[in-house]
Amino acid sequence: MSLDPRVVFLARVRADSGLQRLLQDPAVASAAVSIAHAAGFAVTAAELARAPVPSRQPREVAVPSAREPRPAPAAEGDRIDFDGDGLPDAVRHGDHWELTPQDQG
Repeated sequence: MSLDPRVVFLARVRADSGLQRLLQDPAVASAAVSIAHAAGFAVTAAELARAPVPSRQPREVAVPSAREPRPAPAAEGDRIDFDGDGLPDAVRHGDHWELTPQDQG
């Protein structure tokens, strides 16, 4: 039995204590909600801050070990392609991410 992707997403958010600390800042929480929406997850800032953890996590939901290297911090001009279509869905500008306009065609 597989878990709902939304539940797995929220569990991953909940498992990251650093992210949970960042989500206490309303500006960060708002950006996280925008990014989650762009990725197809209908969530609120409150849900991200108190995300439920499923009673049984699938094997592919692994929390990285403390010894694993952390990704480099985001830099000006970095891009995120949430849906894998080769077009950036968000671009880093200064200290924040901006969603790029998407054709609704």
